[in-house]
Amino acid sequence: MRSRRVRIFVACKDSVSEFIQQIEPVLGFQMTSNEGNVLGLRATRELLYVYSDSKNHYGLSIRRQNYLINDDDLNFEDYDYEIRCYAEEIENNLSEELRIADEFARIIFNRLKSMNQFRLMLVDDIDEKLDEFYPKSNNG
Repeated sequence: MRSRRVRIFVACKDSVSEFIQQIEPVLGFQMTSNEGNVLGLRATRELLYVYSDSKNHYGLSIRRQNYLINDDDLNFEDYDYEIRCYAEEIENNLSEELRIADEFARIIFNRLKSMNQFRLMLVDDIDEKLDEFYPKSNNG
């Protein structure tokens, strides 16, 4: 069982395949499509996109966000996609897992932010908002 997932919520009305095509060049890697019980997610027939880098002990999954409801300042219902960033298990080194998950999530968040296209919310395991981004209007 992975110890922690940092999540990035993305507001984007595009289809999942269009969304993936937009972000892959900025992320710097290709996603793989998968269905079903992947990365500890509940069994589902939902299409997921995943990426894993075992050398660096991290990975992520992307899926539609349609199951979380708003909770205080965590307005999950305003977001269309959930990106779960995780650290792979490192034997007897929870602090390193936490560091890797945080660092990888920040990298992904900042790359998406650089696109200035999507509203973003960075959350620590659906409990605590860590950061938020609203794209600047290109209309002056």
